[in-house]
Amino acid sequence: MALFRSSSKKAGKSELLRRVQAREWADRDEMSEVLRELGQQKDLKVEELVPLLTSTEPAIRSFAEVQVGTRLDARGVDALVKTLASKTGRTQAMILHTMLRGKAELAKGAIERLVMEGDRGLSRTAMEALSTLPSHQVGQEFHRFLQHDKSEIRRMALVKIQDSPALLGEPAIQNSILRMADDEDEQIRMRVLDSLPELDAGEAVRICLSRLKDPSASVQQKAVRVLTRAMERVGSSVEAEEQLLGLLTDGSEAVRNGVLDIIMKRTDRDRLLRHLLLFCKGLMGWMRDRTLQSLRRYSQELMPEVIRLMNDEDDDVRSMALTLGSTLESPEVVPHVIGLLKDDDWWLRMIAAETLGKIGDKRAVRPLLKLLEDDDAAMIAMEALARIGDNSATAAICRALSRDQTEIRIEALNALGKLKDKRCVPVLEEATIHDPNAAVRRRAGELLDEFAGSRERNSGRLRAIDADSLRRASKQDLTPMERLLVEARKAGASDVHIIVDSKATMRVHGRLVEMDTPMFTADLSDQYLRSVLPERVGATFLEKSQADFCHTIPEVGRYRCNVYVERKGLAGAFRTIPNEVPALDEIGLPSHLADLVNHHQGLIVVAGPSGSGKSTTLAALVNLFNEHKRDHILLLEDPIEFVHKAKGCLVNQREVGRHTRSFAAALRGALREDPDVIVVGQMRDPETVRLAIEASETGHLVIATMNTTSAPKTVDRIIDAFPVAEQTQIRIMLSETLKVVVCQQLLPRADGTGRAALFEVMMGTLGVRMMIRDNKTYQIPGQMQIGEGKGHVTVDSGLARLLEDGRISAEEAYRRAQSKDQFEARLSGETLAGLKSAGGGR
Repeated sequence: MALFRSSSKKAGKSELLRRVQAREWADRDEMSEVLRELGQQKDLKVEELVPLLTSTEPAIRSFAEVQVGTRLDARGVDALVKTLASKTGRTQAMILHTMLRGKAELAKGAIERLVMEGDRGLSRTAMEALSTLPSHQVGQEFHRFLQHDKSEIRRMALVKIQDSPALLGEPAIQNSILRMADDEDEQIRMRVLDSLPELDAGEAVRICLSRLKDPSASVQQKAVRVLTRAMERVGSSVEAEEQLLGLLTDGSEAVRNGVLDIIMKRTDRDRLLRHLLLFCKGLMGWMRDRTLQSLRRYSQELMPEVIRLMNDEDDDVRSMALTLGSTLESPEVVPHVIGLLKDDDWWLRMIAAETLGKIGDKRAVRPLLKLLEDDDAAMIAMEALARIGDNSATAAICRALSRDQTEIRIEALNALGKLKDKRCVPVLEEATIHDPNAAVRRRAGELLDEFAGSRERNSGRLRAIDADSLRRASKQDLTPMERLLVEARKAGASDVHIIVDSKATMRVHGRLVEMDTPMFTADLSDQYLRSVLPERVGATFLEKSQADFCHTIPEVGRYRCNVYVERKGLAGAFRTIPNEVPALDEIGLPSHLADLVNHHQGLIVVAGPSGSGKSTTLAALVNLFNEHKRDHILLLEDPIEFVHKAKGCLVNQREVGRHTRSFAAALRGALREDPDVIVVGQMRDPETVRLAIEASETGHLVIATMNTTSAPKTVDRIIDAFPVAEQTQIRIMLSETLKVVVCQQLLPRADGTGRAALFEVMMGTLGVRMMIRDNKTYQIPGQMQIGEGKGHVTVDSGLARLLEDGRISAEEAYRRAQSKDQFEARLSGETLAGLKSAGGGR
């Protein structure tokens, strides 16, 4: 043994390293001797000790760690770092931990560089090694790691900092953590929320409010929990509460529910609920309805507070508490709402009546019948009674048909229509014949037809009413121009034209027909046209040599008029406006467009060439909303054509040139008039288009018309209205707001009795929106062809439907078709040859 040991002392460094790695010794005493001799080698380098750091023999590992710690210098650090790339993860970790245990301050900089610059695995290993040091030794390094491009490094740095109250208390580190609140990594956002209780309460509230809109439901839920505690720390901060309530308008139900959860957990919930109601008062209709609807989740918990707030000293609070009570739809509020029918505030009485109608509790019938005696409240009382649907109210509503106010009689008829009590038939028959107002007589006749069960079977009654109106008109002191217009309506004409050196001409079913009049001289034309030219448009006429206006003949109807100066003198064009606002099915619109009533915001465009019936379609859409919604509809027209009576909606109609300077000016004002639906008679200029799109982005539903010939071209027309520099932004805005484009044209009916409407429908589907945004509108026609299941209607499919219904001829379908092949089989060979030789022209 002595001889062996003496020979080992003579061995060099390489031999000793070999023996240690091979474990070449007889016993542990000899192992200790070899390690001691190796440790005495002055030229032993730290990188040569790396293999020993991972030995399975504890004594060897311990020896290597001590030697590295003793011999480590800057050169050794660099040498060890260079070896890491070729090592396994376990060896890398062992080397890094040994460096830090040996001389942490010397090794720390190199390891930080590995974190920042190493590959994914080495960077993480280096980070884990640094994490073993006390927080005060690596605070600055971990602060820098919060901005690392690898999310796991940012996350590990955040965990380390959160474990150290001292680090978490440093202002610079706090600011960095707050900036990570919207980090792309969900776990980091969760970690940031965990840190908020230790940070400034105001900042905590701000961050939590922003995270209530987080795409992750888990983050939203945690934000609710943290915000609840943070709000307790800030107390009754007006700014924080305003921010919180502002999120009640968010489109995400989860966000709204999160806000309400916070409010419901507050100890001062009654004060916040009052604040919430005042906040809702200032919201747009659909936002307010959506917010109040979310409160239904808490109907039982909120009921006592809602009832108490119905008696609040503030009128706005009482009215919103009433509205909320109707939303909660609980019978508990009925007695309290009935009490408000006697409130001094007229508006509150109206809301109370409307609320009782929504709840539908029959206990409200007698108080509402009492309210019916008040002329100012009669209409809303009748509407509420109709909603409740108790036929005990029929007699009182029938008596309202003797009131002097026409609008009350109309509302009484609407209520009777909803009650459907056939005991009122004799009263309706009396109104059909003897009521002094044509609209009342017409509505009474419609109800009689509905009660009879067939509109067509009883349409003679309606025709008799119209004939009666015309007979009454014939007894009036009409001007010669007005008598011409009456005759044109009798003949079913859509337009009347007055031109010098021609007889009066009317358009019947798309064809021009001369009327039985003398030839119009310049003087006669001037006499006829000036008799209907209103004084209010005189200045416009003098300035522009033309004027647009509407003329009403009592008991007959309305006409849209355009009087203009031409080469020979004054000329005029008069469009007959139907007395009844049409329904969608009456004009042939595809039935699925009735779903438009469910939209709360966005842009609907009705397009088509001049004279294609856009105004009629627009009126039908407005009528759809009027009958099925409780919204505020604001119509901007030039001039007003169809007059819309309030049915379910509040309706305002403004005429350009009479009530407002321009469409653009009216649109700017509209945003301050609390509309839910804005109807723009025509988008003529870029400013109007821009304002319409912006209105549709801010929570309004905008319905507008444009003069274009196809649905895809309508999109191009909107975008091309703007300078090139702005078109990218307009594409993005339009892609986010466009709901549907309806483009129409009128075709002669196959039986020659009129014209049929052809509708092309482009729905705002995801595919269409992407094509608009990416400037690929040329692909939209193809998208419409393959997407008819999503509501698109192409010109050819529309033609096919009209042809199948027998409303147009095969020749007309072929002429108008974009792809003519599918219609060739419906034509004879001779007809087809004739059409082809003529070019199949339109």
